[in-house]
Parts: sequence; C-alpha cells; structure tokens
Amino acid sequence: MNAPVAYFVIDDENTILNFNHRAVELFKTIKKNMLLTPLISRESQDDFYFHMKELKETSNTVINYIDFIVDDKSRHMKLISTPGLSDDQHTYHLSLIDQTVEKEYEMRINFLSFHDQLTGLYNRRYFIEEAERLDKEEHLPLGFIMADLNGLKLMNDAFGHQSGDELLIMTSQMLKVRCGKKGVVARLGGDEFAVLLPNIDEDDLKLMIRDLESDTKNLSLNDLELSVALGYSIKTHISQSFEALMKTAEDSMYHKKLYMSKNQHQEIIKFIINTLNEKYPNEEEHSERVTEYLVKFGKVYGLEEVELLLLKTAGLLHDIGKIALDHSILNLNRSLTDKERKEVQKHPEIGYRILKGGQIFTEVLDIVLTHHERFDGNGYPRGLRGDEIPIEARMLTICDAYDAMISERPYRLKLSKETAILELRSNANSQFDSNLVELFINKVI
Repeated sequence: MNAPVAYFVIDDENTILNFNHRAVELFKTIKKNMLLTPLISRESQDDFYFHMKELKETSNTVINYIDFIVDDKSRHMKLISTPGLSDDQHTYHLSLIDQTVEKEYEMRINFLSFHDQLTGLYNRRYFIEEAERLDKEEHLPLGFIMADLNGLKLMNDAFGHQSGDELLIMTSQMLKVRCGKKGVVARLGGDEFAVLLPNIDEDDLKLMIRDLESDTKNLSLNDLELSVALGYSIKTHISQSFEALMKTAEDSMYHKKLYMSKNQHQEIIKFIINTLNEKYPNEEEHSERVTEYLVKFGKVYGLEEVELLLLKTAGLLHDIGKIALDHSILNLNRSLTDKERKEVQKHPEIGYRILKGGQIFTEVLDIVLTHHERFDGNGYPRGLRGDEIPIEARMLTICDAYDAMISERPYRLKLSKETAILELRSNANSQFDSNLVELFINKVI
C-alpha cells in the first residue's frame, strides 16, 4: 500500500476499508469506515455514481476523471478503479492520480484558442465561427457593430504599451458590459473590436450605439477621455452576405474615425505636453524660451508669417519625445553615462513618432526629428550634415543649446551670456551653422 498515488479500497456502500500513506497526505482527516463520497466535489457526485455503477457491472478496469476536494480546493483526479474480492465481499480498488495542473493547462490552451489574451474577449477565430453560426433566418435581424480605439499607437509611443493596454482593456470592458449579455463581443486584433447582436431591430441597435458613445465620455485614463469610433450595420434578409454587412459597418466606422482622430490626436498631444510639464516643470519654461528665441530668429531671417507659426509650433513641441524617457534620467545631478546618454538621444525619434500619429503636425516632423543633428554630421539620430538639415532645425538647435547653457541644470550651474556666446562661436561649423550663429548672436540675443 506504499504506491506513489493515492489508493483506496471501498465496499458496495462506498465505505472506506483501507487506504495508503499518499491518501492520508491528500485527505488528512480520512479514516476507515467513513464514506468516500464526502471527499468528492458536489459537481462530480453524479460522475462518481455512474463510475461506480459501471465498475459494479463489469470485471474490467474503469477510468474516469473526478474532482475531489483537497484542502478545501477542487483537484482534478484521474480515477482508475478495479473490482476485487475481500473476505467474500465485493470490494473496489481505487487509484487517484492528480491531473489538476494538466487540466488547468488544457483549459488555458482551450481558452486562448478562442479568446484574446489581453482583454479576455473572444478572438477573431471565435467571432468568425459565431458569425457563421448566427447567419441564419432565426437570428435575424442580425446587428453588427465595429469599434476602433482612437490614438492607441500614440499612447503606446508616448507612455509605453502598458498605457495602451489599459485603454484596450477599458474599451473591452465597456463593450462587454453594454453588449455582452445580448451578443458576442470580440477583439479582432490591434485596436479593432466587433459585436454580433442576434434578433435586434434597427432602433435598438441605434440606441445601443448612442449608449456606447455616451459610455466613452464617462471613461478616462489619467484624465484623458476614451475615444472610440463606432460603426454599425444590420442584416434583415438572409440573402444579404455577411461580408457586405461587415463592409457597411467598417465604412461607417472609418468615416467617423477620420473625423474623430484629428480631435483625439490634438487631445492626446495636449495631454502629453501637460504630463511632460508636470513631470519636468523646467521643460515648460525651457520650451517657451526656446520658442521665443526661435520666432525672433525667424523674423530676422526673413521668414513669412506661416513659417513663423511653424517655428512656434516646433519650438513648443521639440522635446515632446522626452515623455517616454525614464523620469530619473532627466533629473540626475551628474553627467550622464553612455547608456543614459543613448537613452536620452532617443527622444527626437520618439517625438517624431508621436507627432506622426496624426495629420495636424506633419509640417514640424522633420524639425523635431533633426533638432539634434550637427552641422558636421556627428549629430543624431540620422547623422545629417550641413544643408541636409532643415534650416528651421538648424535654427532650433542654436536656440535650444543657448537656452540650455544659460539655464541652471541639476548637474551644473548656468553659464553667463558671454560664456554661452563663446561656446556658440567655438562650435560654429561643427555643431552649428556658423552663418546662423552670427545672426543669432547679433540680432536675436
């Protein structure tokens, strides 16, 4: 009776006649002459009854899976039973092998085959199968909703994928709460969701869309309001193809997304700037001073009003990519290590990606991307040189460097205006455009 699996001998009445040490380890309170059935979960009582019924009717080994209660928790056991005789009475030898881990793994695999891992909603595979199942006369009218989360890539670029994931989860929960009891809610992938609603008329479908639009206004992440573009269609005749139904809903959704995305992009940019200024109060003042220098620079250079507006925008947004940097690096009271410097040098590219997410700041993209390029080609991120660098970026580089030099930083004291001018001149034709340096010194400051 020292087998590595739990072992019981019971009689026709399910009374325990004997057991091994492993059974004691699992079921600490067991003793002879007690019933085995209290050790079995309520959900498995019927399964155990039919297991024993089969065992009593055959001389063969019977195998089933039964849930037993171990330490107040349900454990999934493989139950292997054989009939026997003991002192002229019927006995039954039961071996229990714990299969809980394997069962949980199997359930997890099965769950993931039909569910989205992040949100817990159904996935595209399940959605398509359900669409085929519901595409029948008895389920008409069949409603279809497409939903697209606005600004996801921008949030990922600015705040990391954790923030984007939070927005996806919020959207999924909103859809599930509003639509889950009436239909099938799925995440199709990326920022797209879909809902199937059998036996719903068009008035109720429109009402659900209005409710969802209202729901988004009541949801926010760190004061940023959720923005979801919604489109819908409804199938009223079996002859209508499901592909046409999807296309109608998608077209409706994308039409709204075009309208909403620009507004949402502006809101996210404002949110990023506000967050950046809260994290680094000196950055707001720095950007404002750089912008003031830059606009004055543009005027003395002879730029038109529209170009001056471009410079103003670039000045205010040039460091927006710093939002994605580690907070501690920008507040260090020492010089940066090579690793930290490489991290900080990512901010022009991050800023470029953030601003590229919409279509309202396209004119400043190259300025933001190249404002740390050097005239001699040794800058970053692309190693451009001379006239390859946009004139606006060359201006911004000078304004940015000058303000940094005359401002106090955590790692050094501020320089005097005279010392800063000497630095600008000593780095002309290497870091800076020498012609622009002289114009800046003589006409701007």
